[in-house]
Amino acid sequence: MIDYYLKTALDTGATPQGEGAQGEPQGRSRRGRAIVAVTDSRGDTVVVDSSAPGKQGVNRYVWALRYGGPTRLTFERQPTGEEEENPFRTVLGPRVVPGSYRVALTAGGRTETTKVTVEPDPVLGGDPARFAAQLRAGLEWRNALSALNEMLNRIVSLETQLKNAQQALRENMRGDTTATAPVARQARELGRKLKELKDSLYNSDVQRDAGQDDIHYLNRFQDRLQGLGFGLGFAYAQPPTEVVAERMKELRTRLDAYLARFNELLRTDVAAFNKTAQDHSAPVLVAGAPVEVKAVAVR
Repeated sequence: MIDYYLKTALDTGATPQGEGAQGEPQGRSRRGRAIVAVTDSRGDTVVVDSSAPGKQGVNRYVWALRYGGPTRLTFERQPTGEEEENPFRTVLGPRVVPGSYRVALTAGGRTETTKVTVEPDPVLGGDPARFAAQLRAGLEWRNALSALNEMLNRIVSLETQLKNAQQALRENMRGDTTATAPVARQARELGRKLKELKDSLYNSDVQRDAGQDDIHYLNRFQDRLQGLGFGLGFAYAQPPTEVVAERMKELRTRLDAYLARFNELLRTDVAAFNKTAQDHSAPVLVAGAPVEVKAVAVR
């Protein structure tokens, strides 16, 4: 736990007209947040959290003694207000290993740092080598799931951009089939390929915020890779079993194939669509760089 005192409350300025949160008067200042960054003894980033409280007076931030979690799916509805997040769908980063860590807290343009020591559980103990093996496996899983979720976020973004581009063509080039037909044709074909890839990874029919709706559907690739992390996340000084390690190896091979398929779409179909769109004065797609799994930095 990190306790800190703020002379004045942090705020992010006045709430814009029409954008006030539920129960928050418009035109009032919105309460800001402090930023907590934790690094290990080698200076490698463990977690950066921008949700630390920023009220006037004494505040408390609780670090869960974990690395940052994987990239979230931005198109999934997140709990708001007083809603509780489903604990069985809460995806956490791996546990940190016992050792020294540096905590830096930034608020109001000022940064203060302190060192903390994470001790092993006095009852469970734990062999350092087993801690290290569990951490490496957990980070490899986290980085793999981050790449998968990033790919899904990008697919949904491209689908949205395609719909908007087609809508813009219909509204601004009425009757000009010479301009709209080639773009619309490529948009439909690219949209079909993106949907086909997304549907092989993620089931959009599941209402993940609606109780146990997901038990009525067969798991898809994203569910299987995400579910593999629960055992890695809750174990204590336990490297993955041979079964889990083999399963991770299998899923990683499949993930690499999916990423290659998506990156090829960026290189070919998305690039071809953008060329056609430019030739016909239509909106182009912002696709971004190829998606890759980041290497694990544990030394």
